[in-house]
Amino acid sequence: MRRTNSLAFPVTLFFCTALAAWFSGDIAKVVEGAGSAGQFISLGLQTAVWITAAFALIRLVQVFVWERLVADYLGAPVPRLIRDMVAGLIMMIAVSGVVSVVFRQNISGILATSGLVGIVLGFSLQTIILDVFTGLAIHFDRPFSIGDWIRMYGEMDGMNAKVLEINWRTTRLKTETNELVIVPNSILGKMIFTNYNQPNLPTRFQIEVCLDAAVPVERCRQLLLAAATGTDGVLEEPSPVVLLDEMTEAGLKYIVRYWVKPWDPHSPTTASNLVLTNVVQSLQFAGVGQGIPKLINFDSRTMPVYTDFRSQFDRVAILRKISLFRSLNDDEFDALAESVSSQSFIQGDTLIRQGEAGDSMYVLVEGLLDVYRTGEGNTETRVARIQTGRFFGEMSLLTGEPRSATIRAALNSVVMTIEKSALVKLLEHRPGLVDDLSRSLAERRLADKARELSATNSLQDQSDSLTDQFKKKILGFFRVVFEGSSKITA
Repeated sequence: MRRTNSLAFPVTLFFCTALAAWFSGDIAKVVEGAGSAGQFISLGLQTAVWITAAFALIRLVQVFVWERLVADYLGAPVPRLIRDMVAGLIMMIAVSGVVSVVFRQNISGILATSGLVGIVLGFSLQTIILDVFTGLAIHFDRPFSIGDWIRMYGEMDGMNAKVLEINWRTTRLKTETNELVIVPNSILGKMIFTNYNQPNLPTRFQIEVCLDAAVPVERCRQLLLAAATGTDGVLEEPSPVVLLDEMTEAGLKYIVRYWVKPWDPHSPTTASNLVLTNVVQSLQFAGVGQGIPKLINFDSRTMPVYTDFRSQFDRVAILRKISLFRSLNDDEFDALAESVSSQSFIQGDTLIRQGEAGDSMYVLVEGLLDVYRTGEGNTETRVARIQTGRFFGEMSLLTGEPRSATIRAALNSVVMTIEKSALVKLLEHRPGLVDDLSRSLAERRLADKARELSATNSLQDQSDSLTDQFKKKILGFFRVVFEGSSKITA
């Protein structure tokens, strides 16, 4: 309706001037006594017919061609440069019609004169003309469209920007820092650039990591693959891949390839940062170090190549990274490490099921896990992912609560299992440890539920309240240990 209304004025004006021109002879007779005024009116009305017809035609092309046919076909607005050029061509035809038809002048001389003028102007305005014709080439070749994100190489090497508008002379771009950059089309035409949005929005990126050759290749693959797959914004389909690239004097170089939708939600720079951060954290937790050139002398006994779950020393190192056990002393860490075991799961295996009873907790030392919850209609929904270095199941271990979610292996994974019996031994030797464990549980729960907790109470009051609740649950679950003990009271 809005489009149709926009045609009303130019079309009405054209018909009015055409009607007036049709009766121009009668109008000339009325003003015959005014000398040449009648002829002037007649020529003016005929000129107005040509000009108003041109305006009406421009509006008709705008509504029915640009806004309907072409825009629907392209799926985007028609560039302003194309619309202006067509409108200018129509207006030039109208002016030529006025000169040749209304004033009955030979336009060949005018065209010859304009040709000479054009040559002079061409030399003086060659840069501007190059900008215009490069803009036309961009429109016809369509290497990018308005709204596309591009990366430029050349005079603006490495800049990422979004195309806002393509005008006669310039293209307007918005950078990642929300800066407006206006680039002459002639300069843009000389540059090489990558279009992140074409041919498909998912775009592949990669990072390179060099790891010690002594670490098993398959283990490195799993660590890197889990880190990339578990990164926020990385697409599950196509899924990330890890390739062994080459051998160097420092070690083996791996390529981690992953796909993202640029700026949905992260820019390529941010996505690369997140993937690399996850990779570094996973490698650090697993004790896997970067490759070191063999020309450098170092004592291999002080630089472990990677974490070995069969080693008492490495199991202690992993346990020390778990915030739940930060209050344990060296002897208690050693005792706990002797009691833990490791389990391997292949992709798709279920570790725990929602609602089942449990008395153990787990630490993910390698791989990636998916967390599912069953809602209405008995439908499972993935609610989170567990990455390397995270622990879970501590509520069942310490309080005996049923499992709150189902956890499956998203990739081949290795976990360390801590059973209730291991905690029994620790609590028998130090019953006061229950206070520290309760406080750790309360802090973890408070961090997870921070947005859901009431803002009317202070953080400390909420923490103390949760600590008391967890302490009672732990004492109830381990009541055999504390029966007859005067050191701990609920």
